[in-house]
Amino acid sequence: MSEWSEGEKTRLESLGDGQISAQRLGEREVLAIPNEDSNTVILSYSPRFEDNVFSVLRELDQAPPQVMIQVLILEVTMNNSMELGVEMAAQDLQFTKAGPGDTTSFDFVGGTDIGAAGAGLGGFTFTISGNDFNFLLHALQTEGSLKVLSRPQVTAMDKQEAIFKVTQDVPYVNSTSTTTGGQITTSVGRQDVGIELTVTPQINSDGYVRMEIQQIVSDLTNSTVDVGPGVRAPIFFKRETQTVVSVKNNETIVLGGMIQSREQITDTKVPLIGDIPFLGTLFRFSQNSNERTELLIVLTPTIIRTVEDFRAISIEIRDETGGIPQDVLSSPLLKSLRIGDPDAPIDGEAPAEPMELEQPAPEEPGEYGPSRNAAPRREKESDDGGYGAPVTLRGAKK
Repeated sequence: MSEWSEGEKTRLESLGDGQISAQRLGEREVLAIPNEDSNTVILSYSPRFEDNVFSVLRELDQAPPQVMIQVLILEVTMNNSMELGVEMAAQDLQFTKAGPGDTTSFDFVGGTDIGAAGAGLGGFTFTISGNDFNFLLHALQTEGSLKVLSRPQVTAMDKQEAIFKVTQDVPYVNSTSTTTGGQITTSVGRQDVGIELTVTPQINSDGYVRMEIQQIVSDLTNSTVDVGPGVRAPIFFKRETQTVVSVKNNETIVLGGMIQSREQITDTKVPLIGDIPFLGTLFRFSQNSNERTELLIVLTPTIIRTVEDFRAISIEIRDETGGIPQDVLSSPLLKSLRIGDPDAPIDGEAPAEPMELEQPAPEEPGEYGPSRNAAPRREKESDDGGYGAPVTLRGAKK
């Protein structure tokens, strides 16, 4: 308001070229003193320009728009592994049977040891065992699928930063040291694992929302690394997106995405023999693994301008979850989002009677200016073009 007043004075001075009197310029001056505690403003202005002052005041005194940002994080991981191996052994233990006094007999032991027997239990296993011969066939196929669906959402005021953070503080060992006395000392670090969303929206007049976004998604993996004697630390997986986008209201865009495929083939075999077609299968242990990961980050901004917009969005989100129990949806703690009659009494309580408040008697209008409790918007009963105060003022005192 003060900047508008100074701008008007500057404009008149430039147009009048020094011919406008100081009194005329003083009438254009508007003094505004804000009070942040009570969210009010005290104005001092010339009655001649009351309509202009209140016109500007009404334009400024509007609820700022807000933006609800909904982010969908979809991650799908599929893996497939196959193990196939054969091990065999033959032996002739003549020396073991004859004893240490025999000098003419020998033990003969031969076969394959390529890891099929140590691959672990499970799958199909076929074994033939005897005194002089062992045979093992191992076959195992593993398929897995992992789907992670996250939907963080946050409401932010226009041009104000909003932070959404749901994480776990995970401790881990990051180093070890050994003292001169042989005592092992470990150093423990901490890492936030979860979802972090930081956004600063800016609403344009044409219905677009400009957003500065930083999205971080992190979690633990099943892999570890050695950090010291007998100590292993976990490996963290982190996906981060930092960008500035402009999106139309209620439009959905892909903020980021990633497709990652990994294939690993490991063959353990007897040299030369393991490469012979068909026959080489008996002298080879194969491990094949395929893993595919797809990550998609989708964003939808919704501009909120009125209380009705906020309520409609809140009800829509409440009904989209589908996992909230019915007793929670009908709980009085949900207030206006409660399913059922919001004014129904709580179980075991009598309905509350409406409280009637005594209204103060209206006071006579004053000579000029609104009273302390008067509304900022006043109405004139006459439009005679005079310089006096409005004829009717709410709550004005003489």
